[in-house]
Amino acid sequence: MKLYSVPHSPYASRIRIQILAGKLPIEVAAPEGGLGSESFKAMTPTGKVPALEVDGSTLVESAAIMEFLEERFPEQALMPTDPLQRAWLRSVGRFTDLDLAQALFPLFLELKLKSGDSEAIAKNLDALKARLATLEKFLSQPLAPALSEFGFLDCLLAPTLFYVVKVPAIFGEADILSATPLLKQWWHAAAERKQVAPVLDEMSAGLAAMMGS
Repeated sequence: MKLYSVPHSPYASRIRIQILAGKLPIEVAAPEGGLGSESFKAMTPTGKVPALEVDGSTLVESAAIMEFLEERFPEQALMPTDPLQRAWLRSVGRFTDLDLAQALFPLFLELKLKSGDSEAIAKNLDALKARLATLEKFLSQPLAPALSEFGFLDCLLAPTLFYVVKVPAIFGEADILSATPLLKQWWHAAAERKQVAPVLDEMSAGLAAMMGS
């Protein structure tokens, strides 16, 4: 199996954490011809990362790839066996992708365009904080795993939280998690875990390269 990935992608980083944690026999490689190349587009339906090449087929979408690897390597599975806990994790994953990540996109766009529109930036930061408040509620639920334990939640959430912390800081919001103590506690614990920290280091280097610094 081969995972096509780029260092700065939060979605591909999820899979890299999973591979590292389980010591899964999967090669990690850059997209053939580069991300966006015609050769890479020809081998994957979306032309995006992550893409997992397996048994002559190519799987896309991080959630689908993660669950496939859970089933393909059950001895290294990170998902709990309880159906209710599994459903809770899926709901957090959906919220992360459809709400939290979406709230980050306008700030990424501002980094690219450099409009300097302070009113729009403040509005976008407030929208992100509202999503973080919702995520705090998720973590306060009884179904949430112990904040000190490594698990499937780290794969789902840590790569996106990397950008949640890094991007607002560029706009002067040094502690975006100050109003969400559970989330802040979880983030500081997750970022130090041996299964997560190396991937976050790769993301940091990828972000620096992407921004030309």
